[in-house]
This record gives sequence, C-alpha cells and structure tokens, in this order.
Amino acid sequence: MAIFAALYYVVPRLANRQIYSVRLVRIHFWMHNFGLIGMVSFFLAAGLVGGLWVGGEDTEKLVSHLLAFVGIFGTLVLTANIIWGYNLYKTASGGGNK
Repeated sequence: MAIFAALYYVVPRLANRQIYSVRLVRIHFWMHNFGLIGMVSFFLAAGLVGGLWVGGEDTEKLVSHLLAFVGIFGTLVLTANIIWGYNLYKTASGGGNK
C-alpha cells in the first residue's frame, strides 16, 4: 500500500495534473484492503485446517472450498489494482478530472 500511495503522490506531480478520480482512489483503497484481509483469513483457515487434520489424503478436499474463497478475494485485489492502474493512466495521459 505504501507503493500505491507513493505513486498516487508522484504521478500527478510529474504529470502536473490533479489525480483523475479521488473516488477511484477510495474504491481502490477499500477494495484492496478488504481483499487482502479476506485472503489472509482464508489462507490462515486453510492452513490451520490442513495442518491439524490427520485424516490422510483427504486434506485437499477439506481445504479446497477455503482456497476457493482465497481466489475470490484475490480477484478482488486484482480488480483493485486494475482500478489503480487505470486511475494513474488517466492522470498521466490527461484524462478529464472527475
């Protein structure tokens, strides 16, 4: 998040423009953080369940639904990063301010 913030600071100054959309900055921030919390939570749950399970080869079946949620939250993080890139691109290329 520090790198995102640094580029949110640097790119508008290099382009000599305001950030394209402050609303997109807020959406990116909350979507990214919510996605990371979800990923960490479900990775932790999958690790604990898999590590404590002594049932043999069924561990993968047991944690697969938890890892599916990791993928969903990971997609949220990816979408947030695409929003970040779009916002910086529009800032640098001179898109109209929103």
